[in-house]
Amino acid sequence: MDDLRLRLAFLTDWIPDDVRVWAPPEAWWLALLAASLLALLVVGMLLKAVLGALFRGKRQVTSDWEPELREDLLTLPLPNSKTAASVYHVPARLRLIVVAPAGKGVTLDGASVDRLLERVVPGLGKLAHHDRPRIVLWPSPISELGFAGSFHRATETGGSRDLPSLWVMLAGRARGGGEAVFLGLALYTDEPTTLGRRNLNAGEWLEVLRL
Repeated sequence: MDDLRLRLAFLTDWIPDDVRVWAPPEAWWLALLAASLLALLVVGMLLKAVLGALFRGKRQVTSDWEPELREDLLTLPLPNSKTAASVYHVPARLRLIVVAPAGKGVTLDGASVDRLLERVVPGLGKLAHHDRPRIVLWPSPISELGFAGSFHRATETGGSRDLPSLWVMLAGRARGGGEAVFLGLALYTDEPTTLGRRNLNAGEWLEVLRL
């Protein structure tokens, strides 16, 4: 023990003699350890606060862009015609279509959307005429995940994601002929499901939608 005290004497040598005699070296070691842990805790909290402020700033930039894209699904009227499509084999009506270019060389306009939808999923353009959904053109997103995240945030249904819902949201990259685009669909099903929100790749649209 005396040898250990000699080896660790540098930890307490800086303490004035008239103070150091108040407690044995072991007690001072414990006090120094507690002070070190407290200092690490304070530093960690400061770092967390700084990083949190930085990330909150980044999210705020995103939220400033997205309010312009938000859609109130409850204001979209349902068609009077029969259900003409299904999503994952559940009858559904198409209520919202969001399309965004997937590259700088792709330009979209209202006149070309129907033809583009027909190339992405044969029959989707005709379904759009049948169900008369709201069609929205978005600017090109940063990435595929960026588009899907923005679409899901912009289409709140007002219900809990853990409970069955009449809404099914599909988002992802799609390919119409030689053009790659990002596509988001909001479908209103005939019965509540737990399908919720799904991100699709370019090859899954034909498997998920039945027209």
